[in-house]
Amino acid sequence: MKSLFKKRAFALFEIFVGLIPILGGTLAIFKFLENREYPQLVIMSMMIVTIIAITAFFAIRNWRNYYLKLVACADAFHNFNHLVRDEFYKLRHLKKQNALNKSILLSNLDLTSQESVNILSKLLTELTGHKIHVHLKIFGQNEKSNEITSEHILTTLCISKGAPGERMNAINGKSKHKVGDNTHLSLLFIDKQPHFAASNLRKKALNYFRGDNQINFKCSSENWRDRYRSVVVVPIRIEKLDGNTPVFENLGVLFCDSEVNKAFRNFEMEHMINIVKNFADGLYTYLDRISYLLAEIEDKNQTQTS
Repeated sequence: MKSLFKKRAFALFEIFVGLIPILGGTLAIFKFLENREYPQLVIMSMMIVTIIAITAFFAIRNWRNYYLKLVACADAFHNFNHLVRDEFYKLRHLKKQNALNKSILLSNLDLTSQESVNILSKLLTELTGHKIHVHLKIFGQNEKSNEITSEHILTTLCISKGAPGERMNAINGKSKHKVGDNTHLSLLFIDKQPHFAASNLRKKALNYFRGDNQINFKCSSENWRDRYRSVVVVPIRIEKLDGNTPVFENLGVLFCDSEVNKAFRNFEMEHMINIVKNFADGLYTYLDRISYLLAEIEDKNQTQTS
């Protein structure tokens, strides 16, 4: 509600600012007409036309930017939902034909995950105007629980295309990150916070508090101060109820970062977080299904060998 009020107040302010030169110019024209000072009238008219043209230019540019961002969001969500839907259908069809195996599942996982982070990276890049890299990190197949500890490991499954070469080399080696070695991961999976975000990570890391206690920010990635200037980190999980106790089923995390300070601007941060959470929710459904099918195939293989 407060955000809506700010937007409307700002729109009214823009209208007010635009009306002042138009009204002032109109009154000046009438005065010049009364005095018949035509040379000055021409100059003043040109000034008014110029002001109106500039105002129109900025209004059209702003409208165009809003339109392009709307198109980017619509295309991204459309492409992502179609991707997940189509891959679900392929897997279901293969299962009905008894043609589904572990190799096909893992190949599908790699391709679908890679395309998903590419779509999200492109969307965030278009919305912020800065290159945004997206990492998808997952827990092991049997670690879907509320009891994630500091010893649990996240493995980087993929990173969006266009990332620097050294990052891609790390992904090829399936880089691993211990929860306890990363402040942002500890906050998500041990403190169970809904997300971690920083417009200026260096500044936030220097003044980070857990409750009333200042803590040292930790990150297991080398050169994180240069790589991760602005970040949004969202867990891939679902909240369930065990009796009256909320229990999280954690599958992984989406890590979005930029090498540009304030690429994720503070006044837009809430919306950027929600966009990433939307992708995290879709990926939870997909990853959960892959995990179920992998377990089913492994059980079937064990039954056949015993």
